[in-house]
Amino acid sequence: MDGPSSEEVASFNEGQKPELLWITNFKAEVIDPMTQAPMSLEYFCHTNLQFNTVDIAKRKKAFGEWTLNDFKLVSLVQGKTEVNLPKGFGIPIFSDERISSYSMVINPNKNMKPFDVQVRAIYTYVKDSELSVPMKPLVRRVVSLRVPVTASEQKEMRKIKCGCDKEVETEAARPVTSTAGNIFEGNGGPTSYHWFVPPGKHRYIYGWGKGLKIPYDTTVHYIGLHLHPYGTYIQLRDVTTGKVIFKARARNFKDRMGVADMEHVESPKGIPFFASHEYEITCEYNNTTKEPVNAMAMIYLYYL
Repeated sequence: MDGPSSEEVASFNEGQKPELLWITNFKAEVIDPMTQAPMSLEYFCHTNLQFNTVDIAKRKKAFGEWTLNDFKLVSLVQGKTEVNLPKGFGIPIFSDERISSYSMVINPNKNMKPFDVQVRAIYTYVKDSELSVPMKPLVRRVVSLRVPVTASEQKEMRKIKCGCDKEVETEAARPVTSTAGNIFEGNGGPTSYHWFVPPGKHRYIYGWGKGLKIPYDTTVHYIGLHLHPYGTYIQLRDVTTGKVIFKARARNFKDRMGVADMEHVESPKGIPFFASHEYEITCEYNNTTKEPVNAMAMIYLYYL
């Protein structure tokens, strides 16, 4: 999470009459700047499409406060560089809203002379004025697994219940330097969403409490995930009913560091979510190296 990056701010229909659009698909790829030919996705870290801060007040007034519980529309990550929402669903946006496309690249495998890459992001939308059937609006909610860490002002590591099993006491996780400022209070102590995993296989569990901060009962129609290299799966469980909502796996490259692909969930019918239910995230990392590796585990929910 500390590679070369760039950001562009624009709107979909610059200079034209404002109108309502529905974003339905997103795709990103790494390309050669000279030839425009696709390059290996091992160089891709992530691309975020997010609302520009100057337009947030306008968006809240137009669509409601609840539509901005996440200011990002989409995050494309290594292993999941394309998202296609179910037919008939989309993210509403005005054509003149200023949005930011932020991309980061990485090179974790090759020690070589510097070279240039570009990230090309493609967003597909339809005009509301051209629809024969109304679209169903989706809003994104991201939930991250957090692990207990030593508070930034403390010098020594302390023993806590986390790690391979809830019953096993293990050392607190060490937060990653580039995001060490993002320490949150949760589950009885300081937690981080970006941490180091020691060698070996480790399973982490984090309880999110009621409703995943979605304020009403609804249905989720697309679920994506984000794992770093050596991550094997993410699971979301409804603690209230005891049922596993989904378990999605990641496949890593065999010959180099990187995430080759990740599973996702797509449901036109929708998966019920309840504001009064408690939810729990589990993830597993299998660090086959001899050194700690950095980790994240995030779930992207697109709900009605």
